[in-house]
Amino acid sequence: MCASTSWCTQGRRAQLAEVKEPTMWSLHLESPQDLNIRASWLVGTTVHGPVLLTLCRPSPTKSKNGQIWMKWRDYTLQNFWLGMSWNCPEVVHTRMQMSRTIAKLPHALRNVKKWRGASPTSLLEGYCTHMKVGKPVYKCSSADDDPGQVEWVASVTSPTGKSLEGASGPCINEECARQNAALRLLHLLQSAIVEVLGCGTGKQGGIKKDSGNSAVHIVVKGGDDSPAVVPGMEVEVSYCLSTKPQGTEGTESSAGENGEVIIEFQQGFKFEVGSGVVCEEMDYLVKHLQFGGRGRMRKDSSLEGTDPLNKFESVPLTLEVELLAAKVPNGESQQVKIFSPPLGQQRYSRAADCLLQIQPTRLLDLGCGEGRLLETLLGHAQFGTVRQLVGIDVSKDKLRSPARVKKALREMQMNDGSGEAEVSGDQNGSQLDVKLFFGNVLQPGMSDPETWGALLGIDAVAMIEVVEHLDTEPLRCVGSAILGSLKPRLFVASTPNWEYNAVLRELGGCQGGPPGRDGTPMRCSDHRFEWTRAEFEDWGQKLADQFGYSVTFEGIGHAINEAEALQVEEFQQTQDVGSASQMAVFIRGAEKSVPLHDVSEPCQGLELVWDLQEHRSEVWDAVGVDGTSEVR
Repeated sequence: MCASTSWCTQGRRAQLAEVKEPTMWSLHLESPQDLNIRASWLVGTTVHGPVLLTLCRPSPTKSKNGQIWMKWRDYTLQNFWLGMSWNCPEVVHTRMQMSRTIAKLPHALRNVKKWRGASPTSLLEGYCTHMKVGKPVYKCSSADDDPGQVEWVASVTSPTGKSLEGASGPCINEECARQNAALRLLHLLQSAIVEVLGCGTGKQGGIKKDSGNSAVHIVVKGGDDSPAVVPGMEVEVSYCLSTKPQGTEGTESSAGENGEVIIEFQQGFKFEVGSGVVCEEMDYLVKHLQFGGRGRMRKDSSLEGTDPLNKFESVPLTLEVELLAAKVPNGESQQVKIFSPPLGQQRYSRAADCLLQIQPTRLLDLGCGEGRLLETLLGHAQFGTVRQLVGIDVSKDKLRSPARVKKALREMQMNDGSGEAEVSGDQNGSQLDVKLFFGNVLQPGMSDPETWGALLGIDAVAMIEVVEHLDTEPLRCVGSAILGSLKPRLFVASTPNWEYNAVLRELGGCQGGPPGRDGTPMRCSDHRFEWTRAEFEDWGQKLADQFGYSVTFEGIGHAINEAEALQVEEFQQTQDVGSASQMAVFIRGAEKSVPLHDVSEPCQGLELVWDLQEHRSEVWDAVGVDGTSEVR
């Protein structure tokens, strides 16, 4: 790149003045109409061709001939990269915190009420406004009523026209999920910014040891009887980040005694330990302090503060921290990881294992919702024998655009490697059939086998976390309609275990449903009841005996910190609370097989909402001819 020139006015004369690098330059110099990506990012609108940047201001007084003098300064690399990083999400966030070096934009939001500064959704909207890319779109991607299973997705179009999506992951409630989706999308946007600006991948960070081979130097020990600071605690600190003046000699421990230069200082700074809202050094240091204690350690950082573009030189700084307060937060307000893998994932995976063990050709998911079980089945290694998947639900909205089912079908297609060819449900190449119906089959009229129409003779039926949502009459019809009339070879039903709710309350995982049997809340606002293990087994055994099935019961899911929760006084007498969820597996006794009906016959009372045969081109729309997925 050549040095650029500009002109300035000196009296009545105009002369060319050389401007030192860097100026703003275009990534493509073939013609003046080429898009200047860096300039467009800086000003928030489309800019074409070369651009010159400089720092200037008018003189406070006019010259003798009445002209205004413009005083110019060199536009350095530091000015350039500071300007380029000014609108990066992390820089905006730390600037609002007035903590350019210590504060960080976390990858997950644990507590909405404790968030400091503009919320992730506000930061995202501010970015979109600046870049003029339209408002972000939010949608709920999960209707699961498990603890910690609310999920949202935020999407936006990047300045380059690429569609980006940020998924929240499992969250305690909708607000947490919405904020986490925005937060995830902010990080994706920042990564895209770094890539577009050609700045590499950024620094890796890490804690540096000081010259004494001890990362932390304790200045004041603090109270011996105060609890240790652990992740999850809310702390309040005063901190000072400083550096020695050039030419000052001495060790790091003498910082603060030789007229050091203060880079950053805050008193009464609050954050949650281990949440990612501060740099690693701050987190590491406070965990070595007790109440009233003060310590220091080395931190290598740029003097410019947050550096997402990795363009500034790091220098050794001294971080000194005093711990003013520390407390354990209210567990119910936390975004915590309760199960690993998530409870819903464990349940659907186990149900799929049971359903596919009989090598069925036709499967029915009763109460399919958004299709999480169907998604799991489609991705299962033993899916090869299945020719037909049917879902039924009383919510039509969930069935109109089954995103999970379509995604799983696309992945199956890509794994098959056959481009746009029709997915085969078995080894003989039979075409897979997927249908979703709206309606209610748990009613007295469905006790007549003829009312099931095409569904009669289906191999396996699942009702995953459905029975607890049923009123008395539909619940009474489960046995007569499913086991007595439809008569599948295998029937799987699961429901929450009421006994385990006490563990979830200790871990902050109950979402506050209506009062249960002892006045404590159930897990979901739509639950009519929640059974103990004894009640569920009694219900299942009676149905099995009545309709000629054998039944077995099993538990699914244990919280990560279940052992700690069981140490509280409530559990001292009995620690056997079972599992978070419970499942019954019914197997039909030996008898003449049920005749298979013509698949064109409708089932009474059901409305076909989505059929793979009618949406096949839509499903394969995001799959290329080579089997690769395209983002649309």
